[in-house]
Amino acid sequence: MLAAERRAIPRPGEVGAPDVAVPDADMAVRTGEICTMSGMAANPWCPTRRREWVAADTEMLPCSWHHLTDDGLLTIWPAEYRQWAFDHELDRPVPEVRESAGVRDVRDVRHVRADSLRISNPPDGATYLIDPTLRREFQTLALRAVRSAPGLVEWIVDGRALGNIPSEQATTWPLVPGRHKFVARDADGRVAEATIVVR
Repeated sequence: MLAAERRAIPRPGEVGAPDVAVPDADMAVRTGEICTMSGMAANPWCPTRRREWVAADTEMLPCSWHHLTDDGLLTIWPAEYRQWAFDHELDRPVPEVRESAGVRDVRDVRHVRADSLRISNPPDGATYLIDPTLRREFQTLALRAVRSAPGLVEWIVDGRALGNIPSEQATTWPLVPGRHKFVARDADGRVAEATIVVR
């Protein structure tokens, strides 16, 4: 999208460039510096940032992804992005963050805590359509569960066990017409559920 924007919209000063885009006067907005990775308000350690228009009454939280340690910049990837970061060799150990007297003490350990489990795909209530022009073996659904810390997740679909899959990975399920219930269960006994319809 950024490349398309650069091709389609001339930069200021170029032939055909519009005046600086400013929101309508009746809009209550302000500019803010955001971290381009997290979308949160940039903190001093965010490696890339840009100024964006934001609603004036929006309280932007400071970026919680980037931290400065004795070893340099550390990025704490949210659970949803850990596999992507690992695939792109961007993953580093997640620090344990302790706060005392307002000072953040970052220690290099693998994970912060494992206190939640949820299904990130498929979303509960989603409807999927089988494409009659595609071969059925290419019509699968990626199943992904997210934990605060990596661990095995047991997948059960319509009462049938699919097996134990690391939470950092996705497994696939072939689309079958009907209503289907997905259950994810981790070793700590937490359970997450999602129901979908395939047509």
